[in-house]
Amino acid sequence: MKKKQIIAFVTAILALNFSVIGNGQLNEANSNYVVIGAFAIPSNASHFVESAKKLNFKAELAINPTRKLYYVYVLHTGNLNEAIEQAQKIRTETKFNDTWVYKGLLGDDAQKGTDVNPVTKQSLSAIEAVDNSKAELVKEKTVTEVVETPVVEAQAPVVETKTETPVTVPVEGAKSFFFKLISETGEELKGEVDVIDADRLSKAATYEANKQIYMRPINKSGKITLISQVFGYRKMQRDISYDMPDSSAGVSIDHGNITIPFEMVKLKKGDVAVMYNVFFFKDAAVMRPESRYEVTTLLNMMKENPKLKIRLHGHTNGNASGKIIRMGEPMNFFSLTGSHDGFGSSKELSESRAEAIRDFLIFEGIDPTRFSVKAWGGKKPIQDKKSNKAHENVRVEVEILED
Repeated sequence: MKKKQIIAFVTAILALNFSVIGNGQLNEANSNYVVIGAFAIPSNASHFVESAKKLNFKAELAINPTRKLYYVYVLHTGNLNEAIEQAQKIRTETKFNDTWVYKGLLGDDAQKGTDVNPVTKQSLSAIEAVDNSKAELVKEKTVTEVVETPVVEAQAPVVETKTETPVTVPVEGAKSFFFKLISETGEELKGEVDVIDADRLSKAATYEANKQIYMRPINKSGKITLISQVFGYRKMQRDISYDMPDSSAGVSIDHGNITIPFEMVKLKKGDVAVMYNVFFFKDAAVMRPESRYEVTTLLNMMKENPKLKIRLHGHTNGNASGKIIRMGEPMNFFSLTGSHDGFGSSKELSESRAEAIRDFLIFEGIDPTRFSVKAWGGKKPIQDKKSNKAHENVRVEVEILED
């Protein structure tokens, strides 16, 4: 009965959401969002959106530039009382018991708004990001070969299973690990490390690098495979023993703290890397806001190495033709504002998406002669197009032509 009530409640929220869309353009004065979470890391926000959608919420995300946080919201309405009422219901009838209302507009160009507690009706002075604090935020990445390098030879397909929540505080039976992710020059890199159960060939957890974490045993043998992948660098794999980690080269233990180094090697000529953290709006050749970090990483790569030339490969999920939403003027790379609708093939959509990244790089001052674009449509899927991982087929890959 409780489940039916929740489904009915969410259905009502969806109806409200769709009714708002038809009410015309909302402005800063009459814009109110029902927010269920805020995130510092855009990829976490994106995965939280997908988790909420599985519960039948029409979740979306947008940046609050004042707080520098990505807000995940389930209703956008011009009626403040309606937003307050729905936020109160979500707090009491679902697991999102910290839901609040944001008064104002969200987005890159938005001005300062106000966060409101729907119960007290008082403004909230601070909003805490919930990154990595809940199980649904664990990033589900497929351990798939994307560059050919001797250290990453998979012996068998890795099976995706439910991963445990990363632990960042001491717990009984866990050991302290520090995954030291650095470049060839010693620069600290932002990234994650996947922990693979070597006995079952299944992913056990994903941890943030360059941060102390606590990890429990995941199997009886103690054999663990660690895989780290940072865009712009070759994937790196390390095999260690949980029971005797310092038996692996380079691993050190200091007062019980285990440090495992990952010296990442930059992509070289012939390498191909998937831009896993570049996402597009549905049917659009327009990037979602959470894509900004990774395309900026590519931009910095191009700036740091003037000899670098690349080819951008665009891919879609399937080969059906349909609507294509393209950017308008001025170049609004991370928003649908000013965009226009068209029609075309999946190959045209994949080409337009690769061109969107190319145009961003050119807009930022990179020489156009350093790029080429290849459109594949749905000819080269990496997942079954009808599976729950079909979204991974929608991607752009970067091939290094010259370094």
